[in-house]
Amino acid sequence: MRTTLLLAALALGAASAQTTPAVTLVPTPAASVTITDVPAGHWAREAIGVLMGRGLLQGFPDGSFSGQAPLTRYEAATLLYRLLTSGTLSQVQLTPADMQAIARGLEEVTAEILTLSARLNVAEAKNRDQDARLSTIEGQAPLVGARLDAVEAAVLATAPLLDGTVPRGEYLALQARVAALETERAANVPAPAPTVAQAQVSAPAAPVTPAVTTPAFPPAQKAPGEPQQNASQPRNLYLGLTATTPVSSEVRVGGEATLGMKNAVAGFGVQVSAGYRPSAKAFTAEAALTRPFAFQGVTPYAGVGAGAAFSPRRGAITENATDSYLSGLVGVDYPFNESVAFTGELGVRYFLSNHGYASGLDAGVERGVSPGARLGVKFRF
Repeated sequence: MRTTLLLAALALGAASAQTTPAVTLVPTPAASVTITDVPAGHWAREAIGVLMGRGLLQGFPDGSFSGQAPLTRYEAATLLYRLLTSGTLSQVQLTPADMQAIARGLEEVTAEILTLSARLNVAEAKNRDQDARLSTIEGQAPLVGARLDAVEAAVLATAPLLDGTVPRGEYLALQARVAALETERAANVPAPAPTVAQAQVSAPAAPVTPAVTTPAFPPAQKAPGEPQQNASQPRNLYLGLTATTPVSSEVRVGGEATLGMKNAVAGFGVQVSAGYRPSAKAFTAEAALTRPFAFQGVTPYAGVGAGAAFSPRRGAITENATDSYLSGLVGVDYPFNESVAFTGELGVRYFLSNHGYASGLDAGVERGVSPGARLGVKFRF
């Protein structure tokens, strides 16, 4: 409605500018008009500022324009009457710049009017569809009423069957007949002769002390503090003995001992190991953090660690060298019983130096990866 009024005011202003004598008035800049609710950059701000600056439109006392608020016919009549009786239309003079601003406003308003018209057509189509559905529902109302009347009649017809007085009367009559038959039977059946046990009621029987049966082999008593036989004690520590075989042409099979804890903290375990490889005269010492996983009777695990290898220095006979490395491993434990488990493990060691023969790397390499495998047993305790 406010958009229509704005168009009407624009049309009246344009017509007045073309048909009435031009009266020179001091124009009020559009920017000086206070408009509190029309933001800068709004498509209608320039047109509203021009019309309010010329006195053609007025805002509300609080300085707002309320462009989105609905306009009643009373407000529209009052606004047009004020414009016609104030003489503003006969005195206003629009400059070419004002006419261009009004023309731009008309172009932008035209697109909005077309959008509103399309939305109105959609709303009218939905209204017609709702009217048709309402008519269909109203046509079905008598059928629904007839079905409700039929259900009510059926309920009233079955009410006597649901009344508790009819089955209760039949139940009382049947109970009376059963009592009469029991009385007649008791009168016709002779009393049975007393038994020997009944004849000896005058002599009170001596109290019978129940016999206490002592088992021939009483269960053995556990000493205080001794664990029960069936109690399952967790076996967290283990000692492993494995044979190692690095994948290298220089280093052969060796042996390694491992001492570890399956669950040290937060589900992670720790282990330390020491090994010896006779072919390279190499000793190794390693510490690793492991993580076991439960999987259908076997225990796979993975871990990372670091260590050092001690072996003769390359090219020297009596001098030893130390090579440090980082390690990663994956393995699996297969329990033979609660105390013994078979273990297999694959590992990779990344040597940070290659001074001795323990790394198994080629002589001209400064650092590199040396894979290997372990196979052995673990004793849990």
